[in-house]
Amino acid sequence: MHIRLLALFSLLLLFAATAQAQDYRALWSRGEYALALEEIERVIDAGDSDVRASVLYSDYADVLFAVGRVDEAIALSENIVSNYPLPSHIVRMLRFYHYRGRRAEYRELLDLLGRQMDRLRTYRLDEEEQLALGQLMEMQGEDPQVLLAYYERLIGEYPSYEPLRVAAGDVALARRSFDVAARHYGLALERDENNQQALAGLAEAYRESGDPRVGPTLERLRALNPHHPRLRLLGAERWLDLGEAEQALAELDSLLAINERHMRALALKGAALFLQDEHRAMEAVQRQAVDFNPYASEVFRVAGRVGIPVVEYNWYALRAMEGYYTQTGRGGSELAAHDYERSKNLPVIPEVGEHPADALWERYEYFLKAVIPVAEE
Repeated sequence: MHIRLLALFSLLLLFAATAQAQDYRALWSRGEYALALEEIERVIDAGDSDVRASVLYSDYADVLFAVGRVDEAIALSENIVSNYPLPSHIVRMLRFYHYRGRRAEYRELLDLLGRQMDRLRTYRLDEEEQLALGQLMEMQGEDPQVLLAYYERLIGEYPSYEPLRVAAGDVALARRSFDVAARHYGLALERDENNQQALAGLAEAYRESGDPRVGPTLERLRALNPHHPRLRLLGAERWLDLGEAEQALAELDSLLAINERHMRALALKGAALFLQDEHRAMEAVQRQAVDFNPYASEVFRVAGRVGIPVVEYNWYALRAMEGYYTQTGRGGSELAAHDYERSKNLPVIPEVGEHPADALWERYEYFLKAVIPVAEE
């Protein structure tokens, strides 16, 4: 009798621990990220979860990242990798480094993994870790065709593992093969109709290809998670396509209320503010992004996003411009000349103010650090 009671008690404890894990995951899945974070911290503090430590802390890092606490997510991820150096954990850490603009650590780790990739492939890895190897190959710039072939081979080995379908769809979407992407996302949804990443990818493939099914697909995602980041981003993109900046800002501000450091949301917010001729507000958003990640080049694609192909940036010190004049050169040519004496004692323009040389150089440096990565791409 005592043995039976003890077994029953153990089962009840196991059920309670499992329910706790499901609680934070259910909150996370519904987009209640702050509550999910509170719950997962409670589970960790209680120390009574049956979820593997590596999984529990990986989830914790992902939720921290989702609410914009990126530095904490990085510190936790580094600790996870030091204890469990699996490809999936390394991929997470690389993504966090890249997002934060920590290029030195990102490149150093990626180079190290590149030298060890052949050895990693010899390990007996499960489907999650083999997926992570593909993601590492993608980060290293592997040819998309090779990546698709790799994922399709794994799909043949693990047909019930939907993340492989989503990964193949993501590769196809990135190379603008929208029909291939839609096929992979659709097959993932056949196995799990509530797969949010597959729904988000499918909606994006439909939007990019002009497929009218984008609307119903987004509504399916909204029913599952009204705060899904890609739902809000795609909604904002659709409003920007229509030139409706106010509606786009409403979508983006909803996302930024959850994660104020969402780089894509900040970039699109800059585009919406540009449409509204709110240039100072746009520059403040760009500054916010670049202060967080000096290589946040996406926030400088604003003009192209709203259909303006060329933008000229002027760096004139306005009063100094008044020192320029024209003079006649050889053969009657007209030359530009400058005489500092013409401008050095001119009064400050009130609405512009005074800008010393140090401030001008600081702005040049800020601009070049942000824009050169875009030019390189």
